[in-house]
Amino acid sequence: MVTTCTAGDCTVDCSGGCICIANADIPHYCFCDCTDPSTKPAGKKVSYQNRIKITPQARYNICFRNVPITTLAQSFDKVLPNRILVPANKLA
Repeated sequence: MVTTCTAGDCTVDCSGGCICIANADIPHYCFCDCTDPSTKPAGKKVSYQNRIKITPQARYNICFRNVPITTLAQSFDKVLPNRILVPANKLA
């Protein structure tokens, strides 16, 4: 079964789970990858456009499919390094 993720100008087809993240204002600043390292992209090549630029007011389009929540957190850490994501109930 092929899983497709798309965000901004990036798209990836994977035989397992996938992730795509793009800057909402600059769609060519995007990143896509297959989350299972043992699977290769099916059909299309992984799109590695310009790296996402982090700014305080940036908005992102994000697509995750068929991935565990822990993989989601690890992916955010790879794409947005040194940004700590804290559960909302821990902020008080």
